[in-house]
Amino acid sequence: MLNYHLYTMKTIQISGFTYEAVNTIYLVVGSYFFFRIAEILAEKLSVKSVTVVKNIAMYSFGFYLIHPMVLNFVAKAVPIQGNYMFHFEILARYILTLAGCYLIIWGCHRLLPFASFLFGKLPKEAVFIYRRPDHK
Repeated sequence: MLNYHLYTMKTIQISGFTYEAVNTIYLVVGSYFFFRIAEILAEKLSVKSVTVVKNIAMYSFGFYLIHPMVLNFVAKAVPIQGNYMFHFEILARYILTLAGCYLIIWGCHRLLPFASFLFGKLPKEAVFIYRRPDHK
């Protein structure tokens, strides 16, 4: 709610301590919630789905390193209007940033011999999202 108000009205009428307390509680509760959801999904999803998530997670350190740059480009391509499209625009930014980071890291991993130097420990072979078990 505070972030929505900040985006739409460009100002917040709240004390710094209150904002930080609400923000910290929101982050802690949200992190725990999504952690529990991830555990439940890992138990219930198919092996293929878990493999896809693991293949994306292999590049997590690279995501951490390059996401600010990619997010900057995406923010220019998908501006936030602050109207009823606000949530769709945020979702579009998230999906485009995720896809952009993945494609950049995967491409570097596949084409550059020193990609592990740039993005941390990477597996020996670059697998694009999913590989069938019978495919070598």
